[in-house]
Amino acid sequence: MAKKNARKSLLGTLPKRLDEVVGRAEKLLNETWDQALDLLPSGPRKTVKEMTARVTKARADLRKRGRAALTRAGARRERLVTRIEKQAAQVVRPIVHRFDVATRSDLDALRKRLTQLERRVEHHGKERVAA
Repeated sequence: MAKKNARKSLLGTLPKRLDEVVGRAEKLLNETWDQALDLLPSGPRKTVKEMTARVTKARADLRKRGRAALTRAGARRERLVTRIEKQAAQVVRPIVHRFDVATRSDLDALRKRLTQLERRVEHHGKERVAA
């Protein structure tokens, strides 16, 4: 039992620990990158910094385009699902009508009517008890 609790606590803190390790690694890589750039002469250093800036901008642009593509795909999916649901309803409607099966709106109307009748019966029952 103690092993299970220890395992659960370890798994619970694992994402936090991984984030800490990733943060430290990024910090170390950035420091190392800056030190490496400082070792270069000014001309190549400037070129490397410009290329790094371009790559960073391209990466951000690709992420933005990816998010936009996912949004468009989600919207397309919603439209497709709606269209399929409408077509399925059109196909099923005649079958339901032919077999004289109650629809959801029929059931809702009956439920509402039953509730009204119950209220009337309760009201008349209270009047008779009072009289």
